[in-house]
Amino acid sequence: MDKVLVVFTGGTISCRVQNNVMNATADAPYALISRYEETQGGVVFETASPLTILSENLLPDDWKTMADCIRKRMDGSYSGVIVAHGTDTLAYTACALSFMLSGLRLPVVLL
Repeated sequence: MDKVLVVFTGGTISCRVQNNVMNATADAPYALISRYEETQGGVVFETASPLTILSENLLPDDWKTMADCIRKRMDGSYSGVIVAHGTDTLAYTACALSFMLSGLRLPVVLL
């Protein structure tokens, strides 16, 4: 059975509307994994949440936080990494992580 690390960072995928305001929350993204497990299965997901911030508010130090989180968990047991990010600055984060994780021998997907 494949094991995948899912790194939640905030972004739209972690937002909930409360009092007509959309904010990133720490618990919202786990619904994504629950829905997958209900319909598909066959993959073990381990999660990490080093940040809960909207992607338009990310700074270069946050990219380092993401990369450090991923590197610290690499023990040879994962088939890949999913970074749940958000769309506003995804291209910038993808570029930064491509350099910061260049020695990693696993696929890293940002969504």
